[in-house]
Amino acid sequence: MDLFSRINPVNWKVGQTAATHTCRKRRKLPKAVAVTSALVLAFSVAACDSSSSSSDSTSSGTAKVTLSVSPVAETTITDIGIDQGYFKGEGLHAATKVQGASAQTVPLLVNGQINVMTGNLATFIAALSSDLPLQMLPIGTLNSADPKQQTSALITAPGSAIDSLEQLNGKTIGIISPGSTLDMETRAMLMDGGANPKTVRFTALPLASLWTSVQSHQVDAAVVQAPYLSKALEAGAKVLGYPDSALPGVASTVLLINRDFAKDHPEVVDKIVAGYKKSVAYANANPDAVREATAKQNGAKANPSQQVPIFTSTLTDVQPLNVMANLLVKYGFIKSAPDLTDAIYHS
Repeated sequence: MDLFSRINPVNWKVGQTAATHTCRKRRKLPKAVAVTSALVLAFSVAACDSSSSSSDSTSSGTAKVTLSVSPVAETTITDIGIDQGYFKGEGLHAATKVQGASAQTVPLLVNGQINVMTGNLATFIAALSSDLPLQMLPIGTLNSADPKQQTSALITAPGSAIDSLEQLNGKTIGIISPGSTLDMETRAMLMDGGANPKTVRFTALPLASLWTSVQSHQVDAAVVQAPYLSKALEAGAKVLGYPDSALPGVASTVLLINRDFAKDHPEVVDKIVAGYKKSVAYANANPDAVREATAKQNGAKANPSQQVPIFTSTLTDVQPLNVMANLLVKYGFIKSAPDLTDAIYHS
């Protein structure tokens, strides 16, 4: 099955796996996105029949929802919301499911196996360009130009001969997911720094392997995220730049829902948003709670020097989405920008 197969709703049930379904048709992968081989594998999903949707609930009337988490700081508002009782207070029984890279998790959201996922903005837009039924909630993390507020950095090994971005022409950069928001931000940063992104080779690597791949010279540089970034810096990694700073004010990560689920269960989605808004406020006021939650996801001790993202619950402007869509078109990840008019969920 190809990357941009058309997906139709499949029996969306809160907290339940989608029902068995029969696949009928596929759509040929556009040449414009053929370069994203990692995404091709991750978005292997089928076009299927629609069926009726219903909301699953406990005997007490509490709606069950499944929220994705991963071992990075950007998803900790889910853990915080559960630990602080914010979702429970909204009448939700929230369970979590560990997710992989955004592109690998989208099929779970489309098929109803999860109700909310933390995704990167670029993957979301790429999914929309394929007519996948997704929307983003007004919840996520914001990019900043302040070096003290960076949760990712383009780094190279201590003692590396590479001292500037323009020296990366013809080099290899490790990144968790080619075609992701971090990828687009890195390319924008390279352009600003005098390099030509089209000469750079981007290699997909697991999050936990990015820094070790730099140390072993498997790659010349890598975009490393928290909590691994603080470990790399402590080991003497050389920072070449901060990708997020290339697109300040743009959301680096966003919470995604299934558009059809939201249409059928707006009251549940409104409760999810309300719970996350409280979690965002708490996380921004208590950065150590974010560090603790990140450490818990990684089975490690909290690092007081770990970089903490800026969370927001006011992502209502479509313009930053247009910026990201244009970058995806520029570098050939999508053929044309999708219609983003209804990309953001509104109560």
